[in-house]
Amino acid sequence: MKLRRDMFLCMMLFYGTLWGMDGEKQTDISKSPKNMENDYGALRRPDTLSLGHIQDVWTTAPPCAGIYKIDYQKDHVIRLKTRPFMTTTIVLPEWEEISDIFLGDDHLFIVEKKNAYMVCVLAKEEGCDTSLTLIGKSGNIYPFYVRSEGIHSSQVPDIVVYVEKKGMRERILEEVSGRKEEADYLQTVPFSIENLTFLFEMFQKDFASQEIAPVRVYSDGIWTWLDYGNTWDKKPFPAVYQRIDGVDTPVNTRVEGSKIIVHGLPPLTLKSGQKVICIEKMEL
Repeated sequence: MKLRRDMFLCMMLFYGTLWGMDGEKQTDISKSPKNMENDYGALRRPDTLSLGHIQDVWTTAPPCAGIYKIDYQKDHVIRLKTRPFMTTTIVLPEWEEISDIFLGDDHLFIVEKKNAYMVCVLAKEEGCDTSLTLIGKSGNIYPFYVRSEGIHSSQVPDIVVYVEKKGMRERILEEVSGRKEEADYLQTVPFSIENLTFLFEMFQKDFASQEIAPVRVYSDGIWTWLDYGNTWDKKPFPAVYQRIDGVDTPVNTRVEGSKIIVHGLPPLTLKSGQKVICIEKMEL
């Protein structure tokens, strides 16, 4: 009898609890006065900790720190300082075009070509080194020794490296500036060094067309020089046309040594038999 009574009391308590829960008024948190006013209160969380990867040497470094200018010499290796989480941008002469890149260690370093004459180098780790070689279409080979230092290094890493090649640009400027005055009105226009550019690219019809391609192309904004370098006596000089509204139109030219001087600007088309080369301004 006592056992039945205890079971009855337990059942009454259980159903009483369910009845109370079913009758309890539910609160809609989304309709809280503070929530309605977009006041959600402060979010408690631990303080943000510094990663400890700031290089202190930058605090007192001069504004020109990290900018490195070096003259190209074919028998010298250019030495660079890098560090993780910072890129080093190598800028070759603007008339140069990088045709190939050789990186010694592609596991700890990344090299990415940005345009015809510019690459970026990024070290993944500190305390490592490698070699980097850039091959230019001009025939120049640019060798680099790249070392990655850490945040505790007393040396500022190289952020931008300008590789300058003295001689070629100065020689071209001298040749262009010293040209003889002639009756043609184009030759009476004052020459401006600031307008000299090497930013042109060439497209060939086929592999055989390489035979008529110049070594380099540059312009002062009025004339265009097609420089055949040391190969001028081994290559046939092509006929030159200026492309106007998509039509190849004859243009005045003259030959000086290893160069064809065009009295006009690209786009140009060079033709010799079935060989064709197109020259256009480079899009940056």
